[in-house]
Amino acid sequence: MARTVRVAALQMGTTNIWDERPHTLERMLRLLQLAAEEKVQVALFPEIAFTTFFPRYYITDEARLAAFFEHGDVATAPDTRAVFDRARDLGIDICVGFAEAAPEGDRFNSCVYYHAASGQVLAKYRKIHLPGDVEPFPDPDAVNQLEKRYFKPGDLGFEAFRVPDLLREGDDATAAGHAGDQACDSQASGTPNGAVQGNVTGDPIFGMMICNDRRWSEPWRVLGLQGVEIVLCGYNTAGFAPHLWGASKDADPEEANRLSLFQHKLCMQAHGYTNATFSVSAARCGLDDGKYIMIAGSCITDPEGRIIAESKTMGDEVIVADCDLDMCRPGRTRTFDFGRHRRVEHYGRIVQQTGVVEPPLLTPGTGSVTKLKPATVAATAAAEATLLANDAPTEPVEAAVVPSTTPAPPTNPIQILLLNPTKDPTLTTALVSAAIPTLPADVSLTGLTVPTAPPAIFSRADALLAAAASLSAALDSTAAHDALVVASPLPGGNVAAADLLVAALREQCPGKPVVSALAAGVAAARALGGERVGLLVEDVGAKAALEDALLGACGGSSPFHCGGGIGVFGGAMPCGHAGAAAIAGVESCGLDELRVGAGGGGGGVEVEAEREHSLADDHDGPKRLSTPEADAVADKVLDRICAAARVLVADGPKKGPRADALVLGFCAPVPAAKVRAEVAARVLRCGDGGRKLPVVDPVVAGVQQVIGLVRMAGRMAGATAAGGEEAAAAAAAVGEATAGLVV
Repeated sequence: MARTVRVAALQMGTTNIWDERPHTLERMLRLLQLAAEEKVQVALFPEIAFTTFFPRYYITDEARLAAFFEHGDVATAPDTRAVFDRARDLGIDICVGFAEAAPEGDRFNSCVYYHAASGQVLAKYRKIHLPGDVEPFPDPDAVNQLEKRYFKPGDLGFEAFRVPDLLREGDDATAAGHAGDQACDSQASGTPNGAVQGNVTGDPIFGMMICNDRRWSEPWRVLGLQGVEIVLCGYNTAGFAPHLWGASKDADPEEANRLSLFQHKLCMQAHGYTNATFSVSAARCGLDDGKYIMIAGSCITDPEGRIIAESKTMGDEVIVADCDLDMCRPGRTRTFDFGRHRRVEHYGRIVQQTGVVEPPLLTPGTGSVTKLKPATVAATAAAEATLLANDAPTEPVEAAVVPSTTPAPPTNPIQILLLNPTKDPTLTTALVSAAIPTLPADVSLTGLTVPTAPPAIFSRADALLAAAASLSAALDSTAAHDALVVASPLPGGNVAAADLLVAALREQCPGKPVVSALAAGVAAARALGGERVGLLVEDVGAKAALEDALLGACGGSSPFHCGGGIGVFGGAMPCGHAGAAAIAGVESCGLDELRVGAGGGGGGVEVEAEREHSLADDHDGPKRLSTPEADAVADKVLDRICAAARVLVADGPKKGPRADALVLGFCAPVPAAKVRAEVAARVLRCGDGGRKLPVVDPVVAGVQQVIGLVRMAGRMAGATAAGGEEAAAAAAAVGEATAGLVV
């Protein structure tokens, strides 16, 4: 008798945001009953099975968000235990996906394997490849995917596990008979006994992944290397969602749905084949909330990559198949005998590099091809070998490409986190959007909003609370980033929290560059020839706090400035201490008078009304002004900014020293590049021959500064060249750090 396990994918159709938990549980229990009638032994529920797919929504209310998560032991919690109790009564093992609120306070997209015979959770997996974004798309019609906002990446790895009590009578003897065959196979292939097929005891080997994990080859191969025989994967996958998939809004929705379904099946079939394993995938599908299309396509595939059972509807459905685990054996002993055929000495790049790093241009500065000598096998092998730290040195080989005259890019792309210590996501989006056009190709910038931060800083307590909330939010993301930029100055006086946060992050992230955008902006302005720096702010309410912060950034002792330790609060701003000579002043642009709608907590002026993110109102997007109205507002904004800039550079009895460089201290409803260009064109330095005024975007300055620091640190760490080459690298880093700051 073959080693056979009967499995089922329990597909679930539409689940709306207003659906009550008892209704959802009733559907799940019905699916289990149908599976029992089919004598199913293992049943798979979808990802986040107990609720709708809530990561599509932008949720700011903590209590509302917490309601989507399961707290405590999911198998015994009051809101979920009915499913596990019924599975135990029916004798069906189940794998269930859910949003997990872990005891330590972290949140994960998780699933568990529940063993009916013992009444225990046998294994847990937490989703590792979180798709989507932290911030929502600006387009109100976009389908968002905010898993990176609500979940931490999983921390349990891809661990295969054996499941007892599944094989039918007589299967153990068959499996034992295979043990001798496996021993012969292992001797032939040079692998340890049992490594070819695994599972010499007869217990099937399972592995779990969730949704987006299935698109990545690495989880499959890690499980394949453990001899996995059945991979379980629940999913919620959008159909037509052009923003989410990076497609055109003009795409045909039906074709987009077909493509999404094709890609899902492709992943399950191809990866199952290349790892000689069965796969089971269960969808949460249908039309959620009457507008969010989720694909179906629940299926079971065999080790040859064939679909042996699949869904026929877009609703609740049970898809059943028998998995003869001995079918995994041919692939593992021949085509995909890992022990004989894998060549790990050439795979170093997979674990040493995250983003794409392209080869250098054949002719630097052009896209043309130069006539090259053919690359030799030795050259290719040497290049591969350098990726492995423990490889022996290789003999020098003749280069197969024309060497570049520019420094080589780092092996790993530079990952930068831009932290906005306010609760306004629209501000984060605007800041990131302004900086992205200035980034080199090998740099990635991610914005992070702190939804629990106070809306404004009016006291030391406010500043401390904001810094603490920001630090807690940031520390979850620091491990995945090479450098951090704290967006300051900010509306409402949040620069106080930002400076405290910079000091705390430097303490918690040793070795990683952490900079304040304000300090970087002022430093850039002075480096570009500005002996006296002027700061343009949104309104008079921000002027006092930001004037004080500017003094601190220039080297003075400021009530809100955090130097090497904890900031000193209280008291009036001193007038004669160090750094004052570098300050030309702070000038309000009076943009509060033009306010059409403000982001949460006193954010920057916007030409859009604040987006309402209530779950009860269909999530309507921003109410936009018409194009003529928006253009009129933009013109008025630019006029007021330029007028304030003229005050800072003019002489007069009520004016201080003239500014010869400006820093933008706010995020206007006009692209930052346009603001810089207009000010540079319309405001000239007084008494300076009409030379254009440097105008610095502090966020861009901060991002470019940490790029240079990361590159410089990498060059210093790996330097083996002479001092002249190090000096050239340092000079290149300085050039990179100042690129794109000014018009």
